[in-house]
Amino acid sequence: MSYLYPMFSIYGIRHHGPGSARSLLRALQAQGPDCILIEAPGDAEGILEYARHPQLIPPVAVLLYDDKDLSKASYLPFAEFSPEWQAIQYGLREGLPIIFMDLPMGMQFQLEEKNAGQLEIPLPSSENEAPVIRDPMGYIAELAGYTDSERWWEATFEQTDNDADIFQSIISLNTALRDELNRQEPPLNRLREAYMRKTLRKAIKDGFKRIAVVCGAWHAPALHYLDRHPAKADNDLLKGLKKSKIRATWIPWSYQRLAFQSGYRAGVVSPAWYALLFNQREEAVQWWMARAAQLLRREGMAASAANAVEAVRLAHSLAALRQQPIAGIEEMKEAVLSVLCEGNEAPLQVIEDKLITGEAVGEVPVDIPQIPLQQDLEARIRSARLTQAYLSGTAEDKALDLRKPSHLDTSHLLHQLNLL
Repeated sequence: MSYLYPMFSIYGIRHHGPGSARSLLRALQAQGPDCILIEAPGDAEGILEYARHPQLIPPVAVLLYDDKDLSKASYLPFAEFSPEWQAIQYGLREGLPIIFMDLPMGMQFQLEEKNAGQLEIPLPSSENEAPVIRDPMGYIAELAGYTDSERWWEATFEQTDNDADIFQSIISLNTALRDELNRQEPPLNRLREAYMRKTLRKAIKDGFKRIAVVCGAWHAPALHYLDRHPAKADNDLLKGLKKSKIRATWIPWSYQRLAFQSGYRAGVVSPAWYALLFNQREEAVQWWMARAAQLLRREGMAASAANAVEAVRLAHSLAALRQQPIAGIEEMKEAVLSVLCEGNEAPLQVIEDKLITGEAVGEVPVDIPQIPLQQDLEARIRSARLTQAYLSGTAEDKALDLRKPSHLDTSHLLHQLNLL
């Protein structure tokens, strides 16, 4: 809750953070909001009605596109462990208004088009800048003894089972960083934060008294201290922005795509592990190691249950030495390499693919509006009887007899997909 504005609470999260999602659910249950604002493009809000569909199974993504120019498209992915997905599901269960508060993608597309022909002037070299200015989170991570900010954030906020009050600490941390740095935010960031504040002010004006605001941690101070940003200044900044009409729909996503996602919402390198952390954090290490031993046995290695127990013990010991609340991916990989693989790194790729990245593919019900290409593709996949292979997310061999018309059609489809 903001001390200056008791009618709203800011929850700064990490996109696709399982610990953030767990803490957010606790915070929402404690607050009992009457409205939820989420950092997502405002013109994607229309697809929220489909988010309650029982056959919409994450990972999925919102596809935002201009049907007059399909080169203008953006994806907004959600996994089960994404805090925004959990906030949406909570709001739908409780029958609450859910508002997407970010700068509409139609405006962002127009800005991209406007800037496309402009000459970019390279920024001055940042080599002489202080580390805290060049990479604020990286600097904090280094002070805490970590080599990168992702690992530090994961250990501090995602693997730890934090209470709801962790969000005040996140606001304080990012406020201190932003105040101390006093650096100019990128133009798009300034526009986005101005639009988010404008949306928040409208929700307050509409009479909501317990507003939950879910946003990326870096944006939290820009919304928490609403009084620092006069409404007139935000409106002047947003004045004159043009907006194109866009369409939005749900599409299937996958853990593999989530692991390599960049852009509006960057992905994570270990979706399968994050899903485990979200669903069964207390038994995550034991379950993961048992599954790793099982996979290695399939590869012909002697990975017994006793070996798995020893690997769990080693992973916990490494975590304790590094002052981690539980073993993370790095500790478990080291334990697997030492105990189960006997120093041989080759089998680790199987574990990377199946237990760290994962093979999950989402599902979207057929009665949700789809783009024509997707409709045609899924119809042809069903006709070719490839639905199971499509949903499995794993490569497999299929023998085809090209003398049969149905097999010939399947071959045509596979070759066309290969070209895409």
